[in-house]
Amino acid sequence: MINKREFVKDFIQNKCVVHRETEKDILFNKNGKRFLWTFDLRELILNSELWAIIAEHFWETHKAQYPFQIAGPELAGAIAAPMLSHYIYAKHKVKINTFVVKNKKKKYCTRSLIEGEVLDLPIIIADDAINSLATVYSTITKILEERPTAIISEVFAIIDMKEEREKLDDLFKVRTLYTKREFITSTYSKIGQIKAKRPKINWIFSASRTYLPEIMPKCSPILYDSSIIFGSEPCILWCLDTKTGKVKWKFDTNSSYTKKLIFSPIIYNDTVYFGDPNGYIHSLNASTGAPTLRFKLCDWILSNPIIVDNKLIVSCAYKNAPFGEIICLNLDTLSREWTIPTKYVQYGFPVFSKEYNAILIGTNDSTLFVIDKDSGKVINCLETGGAIKSQATVQGSICVFGSFDEGIYIWDFVSNKLINKIRTLDVVQSKPLIYQGNIFIGSTSGDFYIIDLATGIIKSKIYCKSKIYSCPTLINGYIYFGSSNGGLIKLNSTSFEIESLQHFPKGLANTIVGNDTQVFVYDFTNTLYAIDLK
Repeated sequence: MINKREFVKDFIQNKCVVHRETEKDILFNKNGKRFLWTFDLRELILNSELWAIIAEHFWETHKAQYPFQIAGPELAGAIAAPMLSHYIYAKHKVKINTFVVKNKKKKYCTRSLIEGEVLDLPIIIADDAINSLATVYSTITKILEERPTAIISEVFAIIDMKEEREKLDDLFKVRTLYTKREFITSTYSKIGQIKAKRPKINWIFSASRTYLPEIMPKCSPILYDSSIIFGSEPCILWCLDTKTGKVKWKFDTNSSYTKKLIFSPIIYNDTVYFGDPNGYIHSLNASTGAPTLRFKLCDWILSNPIIVDNKLIVSCAYKNAPFGEIICLNLDTLSREWTIPTKYVQYGFPVFSKEYNAILIGTNDSTLFVIDKDSGKVINCLETGGAIKSQATVQGSICVFGSFDEGIYIWDFVSNKLINKIRTLDVVQSKPLIYQGNIFIGSTSGDFYIIDLATGIIKSKIYCKSKIYSCPTLINGYIYFGSSNGGLIKLNSTSFEIESLQHFPKGLANTIVGNDTQVFVYDFTNTLYAIDLK
């Protein structure tokens, strides 16, 4: 269930809170006073989806008082009042009279302080924010000047800027969705105080120039003994020595797709397995890079494979219908054990639940499937509102995953119970990490979430000012993840405090990997950095 109040709050925090970016930046109010941050609610005021949520909240909290009328102070209130009445009428077919209170009389037309008709009904003053007692008193004075018998029953606002509700409550009822303090204490204000450190780089390796200008998840590296293995455009797999950065071996698929890339490989029985955009499954000796298998499976392979009991499960795509398939390939016989067609091109990354002998995989059809590993029978499924392209994480019967419908899902796939859906503000394409009863996951809204696994309640949230595709990783007890503005964040896994922030020249969309001595950062331009942890 979406917490709509938190959803609106997230939008305000991410879109309507303006911070100083550097010490040189100065923000002024209309009186010339300097400050570190402020609200700019214009994006909220112009967002129809958020107004629908606010209007529904307004109606649910005020319907017992109906009939009443709404007064909107100029400027923002002149939008708030009619927006509330329009949405309430559209959904509930209840007519609410509204009028606008102007700042001053115009020198033309009616020369009135009031635009619209004032009825003999209680008046609720609706505005985007309560900025001061003086502003509220001024609006009331203008109403009484035009209508001396008017009864002001309440003031409603989205944010109480000055936190003076208690003073106003002595005179009449005041309701606000939020107070300024709720945003001051947010994690966003803390990350702005983190000074970025220069990383201590052991070595740098540039694989090849990128053919894909946009920042997106590519081929995340994997570690194998003293090697790090990763892919780059145009469909080349590299193996480097983790200590020196020297090339141990290189394998070129000779793909005809220069702008395509290899998704992350896997290691199984000392063998590297991966798929390429020409639809071939490859296997190589992990130590030497010598090829041991090249098998044509489909037109394109667009995901990481997994291997369980010598069965390779992978997402496939075709030029013609069926445009997508989930395939289980027997590596002994190179025959298909089972196939599940999908309506659209298939990108989803599979994950295996050993406890339930099940494959869990998302689809571009907006569905997450639970499939019996041996028979290929669909045991259960959950439909979402968008494509599921990232890998899910499973702990027991609980599955956590992100969707292009901007949701983070916590689902018990055995009982088919949706524990919670956390609504973010953009696509979720990051694989979650579950550690010590908490979920760690990023969104392309720029938010990084820490969520209680059992309850689905958000414990903390960090706004990183740029999209997060990178999947969080646990290295030496700390959580590491990257952001598309080149930030490498190290997070305390217990206190959720940011331990360090390091900046790189290009965006970080791939998963960060590491060992006891180094962290490896692979940016979207195919440059790999080895960072010293000492």
